[in-house]
Amino acid sequence: MSVKYGIDRMTFDIVKDGLLEALEESKDEIFNNQRFPEDVLHEIVDSNVPIYHSDLADILSEDTRFAFVEDDGLLPEHPDVFQIISISIYEKLSDIAYQWFEDNRLEIEDA
Repeated sequence: MSVKYGIDRMTFDIVKDGLLEALEESKDEIFNNQRFPEDVLHEIVDSNVPIYHSDLADILSEDTRFAFVEDDGLLPEHPDVFQIISISIYEKLSDIAYQWFEDNRLEIEDA
């Protein structure tokens, strides 16, 4: 059972929802950091990647695309399966976070 969410099985949708919630909660911090908002985004993304092997396995069992990473440079020299899954999740969450950032940046600039 996932300790963080009190559920029987972890899904990527749950992780994604947690990320979006964290981004909304940190909106002021992200957009008030004029020099390096990307650093704040990376911290939020990193903190939303599951750390428990059972959660990572649940996510992989839901979608086997998490067995692959887009950027091999993010992997350590001899990665284990859980490192691969974690980095794959990180990549997908990063894409979501940057899309959220662009969408909200445009809204703030238009306001």
